[in-house]
Amino acid sequence: MPDTRRTTRLAKSLAVATALLILALPASAFGQATRTWVSGVGDDANPCSRTAPCKTFAGAISKTAVGGEIDALDQGDYGAVTITKSITISATGVTAGVLVSGTNAITISAGSTEIVTLKGLDINGLGTGLSGVNVHTAASVRVEDTSLYGFATAGINFQPTNANAKLFVENSTIDNNSGDGVLAAPVSGGSGNVLLRNDEIENNACGVIATSLGVQSGTPNFALDCGTNASGAPVGSVQFSTTNTSSIDNTGAGVLSNGSAANNTIASDVITGNGVGLQEVNGGTIQSLGNNDVFGNITDGSPTSSSNPNVGPAGPQGPAGPQGPAGVQGPAGPSGKAGQIELITCKTVTKTKKVKHKKRKVKVQQCTGKLVSGVVKFSTTKASAHATVSRAGHVSAAGRATHGSRGTRLLLTSRHRLRAGSYTLTLSSADHVIGHETVVVS
Repeated sequence: MPDTRRTTRLAKSLAVATALLILALPASAFGQATRTWVSGVGDDANPCSRTAPCKTFAGAISKTAVGGEIDALDQGDYGAVTITKSITISATGVTAGVLVSGTNAITISAGSTEIVTLKGLDINGLGTGLSGVNVHTAASVRVEDTSLYGFATAGINFQPTNANAKLFVENSTIDNNSGDGVLAAPVSGGSGNVLLRNDEIENNACGVIATSLGVQSGTPNFALDCGTNASGAPVGSVQFSTTNTSSIDNTGAGVLSNGSAANNTIASDVITGNGVGLQEVNGGTIQSLGNNDVFGNITDGSPTSSSNPNVGPAGPQGPAGPQGPAGVQGPAGPSGKAGQIELITCKTVTKTKKVKHKKRKVKVQQCTGKLVSGVVKFSTTKASAHATVSRAGHVSAAGRATHGSRGTRLLLTSRHRLRAGSYTLTLSSADHVIGHETVVVS
């Protein structure tokens, strides 16, 4: 017969040992969720599930697996957070605020292979915050549909220490920062590639800043090279590419390249109302791929080089033909009827579509047009001219005036719905203002 008392004692000992082992294990040993949730009325003591959400991003990140996602359920101030791993923080249809004072809002110090995505956030430095998104190390950082404002150093401060770091900023607004809008300044041998697409960078100390010379120590002087070092050897390299982006009403440079290893490539951008439109210093370069509107700055500046990748080289010029006799100027034609301006407002929305019998969420552009009354009195011999609609010095819409057989048409695009009231319509050609007129948006 087996000794049942001995067997019972052994079983109890194993149970106690197992319990002690479980208590000794860290919480992460039990696994982390691939998707967690935060709510303005949550609690960081919760497991961050859909029905028991956490209160802050910092509380949720420790309970989220590498490569997982934190989603905001409702409106709330979700606080500053430091990110050390691949993760997505997302808010759709709610105001997911990050309010800070005297510090950085979101700091990214992940590994050189980590990928971080931030979507739909409202990041406010309250005038004293340092940087909205402060990047030290990551393979790739993506910022989408996000507002960053009220920061003393930069809305986005991209200073990677690793090579080939990437920053993507899309459909975002970076405005009213007493520092730079987007600052890229790799350090310690780091290098970075920055892509800005469909962004609005307005009312900052400076707009789009690329430097290979590093940033000034202590409190930066943004009146001097936008807070970057004015001399020295390159400490890193950076390549900026901006498309369909506006850099408007910044006190200093709209676009700055500082240092021989710093380059900005611009295409289809609007750069106006800045102290200097395009500025290259210490060997920095700016390349234009065409369709840029650089006008109305105190000093417009010019790109280092210009090219259009869609146009081949010019052919040889033929010989000049004989000059014909001078013509006789005809009488002035009758005045045209009052013109109309078509304002188009576009926004990005998420829709659910069926693809192969499965529902998928896709982002689409929805645009609406409105005719605005106004008498257009401009005359120009050019086939097209640049047009803006502004109020109180702020550009609300921009586009082109094209002249054809059916008259002149103004097609203006705005990312935000214009409020009713009087605006100033400005037409310019070859960087010369043709004139101003008042139009009314009803």
